Amino acid sequence: MLGELSTGRKKSCIFKDVHPEIVVFVGFSLTLKVKRGGAGNGVMSIAFPVNIFLIFFTLVGYASATVSSGKYSLSPCPSSPNCVSSLSQDEDHHIEPFLCSLPPEEARAALVQAIGMGKGGRVVVSEGRYLRAEFVANWLKFVDDVEFVIDEKSGIINLRSASRVGYSDFGVNRRRIEELRGYFMEIVPQP
Repeated sequence: MLGELSTGRKKSCIFKDVHPEIVVFVGFSLTLKVKRGGAGNGVMSIAFPVNIFLIFFTLVGYASATVSSGKYSLSPCPSSPNCVSSLSQDEDHHIEPFLCSLPPEEARAALVQAIGMGKGGRVVVSEGRYLRAEFVANWLKFVDDVEFVIDEKSGIINLRSASRVGYSDFGVNRRRIEELRGYFMEIVPQP
């Protein structure tokens, strides 16, 4: 199928078997013209108003932890409401750390198991006292990064969960951490 999207004034995009997550269009009337193959088939035009932003991104992100001399630290949350961290001082971004008195290797194994119990998560880095996972949303395929730094001396696991793109996550990162906390508490006896 060969298609052409236009705004009435000029073409916005021409596509051929392109995945929708790499196309971005925003709020005005769009016209979709589909050219059908075969004899006798013409061009079909469909005009429709776009009342909301239709935004699909190919997501490229980054890890927020920094490593220096074998010690990990979590980056602070941005001002946008799409991040939670146990190290954040402000109420909107703060979330309690996980409690854990296990050695780092066992704590990390329990975190991997808890992530496996959740939806859409996969561990991408697991070394020493640090673990990072990526969670992919079912519908829009947005990727969120969840990071853990095990603090054996304090008996806690500091964490950060943040969206890679967008302004608000509508509480998704906070709910995810609380869901993971529940799974973690099923696996690890709490002190």
